Amino acid sequence: MPSPSSEDLRDCPTRADGSPTLLAHRVSKRKCQSLQRGMFHKCFSCAWLNARRASHGSPGPADQAPESTERKAPPTRLH
Repeated sequence: MPSPSSEDLRDCPTRADGSPTLLAHRVSKRKCQSLQRGMFHKCFSCAWLNARRASHGSPGPADQAPESTERKAPPTRLH
C-alpha cells in the first residue's frame, strides 16, 4: 500500500477553535475516519469531525496547523 501524500494528511486533532494542541500527530484521511468511527476521545473538539464539517464545511488551509509541529516548552522554575 503506498504511503499517503502530504495533501492526504491532516493534524489529529485540528482544534475547531484554532487553539494549539498539546499532543498532535499526522494521520491520513482514512485513519481520521477510522478514529471517528471508533469514537476517539479527541474527535469531539476536532475541525474534521464529520458532524462539524456537515454544518460548517471543511477547515481551510489557514485553519490547519503549520507543517512544523516543533514547540518549545516554557522554562521550568524551581523556586
